[in-house]
Amino acid sequence: MISGIIGKITNLDGQRADILSGALIFSVFLPKLVAQEVKVGEERTFYTYLSLTDKGVELFGFALPEDVATFRLLLTVSGVGPKMALRIFDNQKGEEIQAAIDRADVDFFTQIKGLGKKTAQRIVVDLKAVFERKKEEEEKTFWEKESLLANALRQLGFDRKEIEEVLTSLPAGFETDEEKVAWALNFLLKSKNGERTE
Repeated sequence: MISGIIGKITNLDGQRADILSGALIFSVFLPKLVAQEVKVGEERTFYTYLSLTDKGVELFGFALPEDVATFRLLLTVSGVGPKMALRIFDNQKGEEIQAAIDRADVDFFTQIKGLGKKTAQRIVVDLKAVFERKKEEEEKTFWEKESLLANALRQLGFDRKEIEEVLTSLPAGFETDEEKVAWALNFLLKSKNGERTE
């Protein structure tokens, strides 16, 4: 399995890039948005998906590992193959595709050439549940591994974004959890009032 390639782009032909990595040249299919950003001679990193079918072997490349994960999920939907999944990425970023699924936006997908309404509906129905489960698991993992401070703030009604801001801004030197909570409450109060904390 090839999960990524780091190398120099030696040729660009539409959405296909030839990438020299070590002593090998790989042909990688890129989404249009990515293909438009790269240039021959550049050294780039692509996160990849290797497709093995009766028709042959094809490598699909993306700028972000999260996009590969979304690409893989699209392939689990009946009627969506690698080329169609790539077409979905052509003019949209991975986060935009996920947002369309989250809001059950079937029209977002029917605008893609060759993608019918039934397949668009399957994408939304099948993957919305997957993304919701993933978010629930991430949320659960976050609270399980975070500190007493995070859980105390959660019980006081603060949301995850606010708590993450506290955790990244918390200065060192506090000896007790009570001191941390007191600092965090002061920090959040000043943030809500538009004040800066030192």
